[in-house]
Amino acid sequence: MRKKCIVSDLDGTLLKEGEERLPEEFFDGIRELRSRKIDFVVASGRSYGDLKKLLAPVLYEVTMICEEGAAIIQKGKMLHCRPISRETVEHWVKEAKRQKAELLLAGKHTCYTEYENEGLRSRYQKQRRAVMPVRDVREVTEPVLRMSFFLGSGEKGGWIRRKGEKDHEVRISFQDESWLDLVLAEADKGSALQWLLKERGLSVEEVLVFGDNTNDIPMFHLVPDSFAMKWAKEEVRREAGYESACVMESVREFLKRQL
Repeated sequence: MRKKCIVSDLDGTLLKEGEERLPEEFFDGIRELRSRKIDFVVASGRSYGDLKKLLAPVLYEVTMICEEGAAIIQKGKMLHCRPISRETVEHWVKEAKRQKAELLLAGKHTCYTEYENEGLRSRYQKQRRAVMPVRDVREVTEPVLRMSFFLGSGEKGGWIRRKGEKDHEVRISFQDESWLDLVLAEADKGSALQWLLKERGLSVEEVLVFGDNTNDIPMFHLVPDSFAMKWAKEEVRREAGYESACVMESVREFLKRQL
């Protein structure tokens, strides 16, 4: 079946480790796809503010699944949103303050953290990621799509992980030695993509999906034609139908079969 939509993860897939900018060839590829009436969707754990900067040359030619599937944005308009309830956010903010843990809240437009969290703000800004300091994160009025904790070391990190695993309102969407992210339990890239395809009247057979991490697996399971990047872990590669070293090259090769 003719492909009408390409969906790709960003970090580790389109943007290789250590890279800060997408190459001009990628933007040319987007324009080429649009000329063939093929949509391009970027599915990322990043905020809309980050994606807006990275995708500026083609901002109005792509759709963005942001914050691990908690939001879908096109041409600056929020198409779909799965925010964390205000009650849950306030509970976690209270606990974070009690534990003296550094917390960052992600909304549609940017991320927020308190003035006193200078270390956290510095780490985000070094990565060229949008963050706004506020006096108190409880002042944030826009819907919260993600809560991010800087873990540090020791018992503080263990406490957040244990609590996150027990809270049924949210799920751990990402964690490493330094960070732990929480999003709404029902929000993931796969469910967001499923909503988008239904909204656009597309079948799963009309879609190609690319990714490199475990958070991309729900998308792999949704469509018959999925690609894991060749450097992805085995647990990720075995869930995809194919492997790829370059998204745009794989897309062109696949589309040639349609001619």
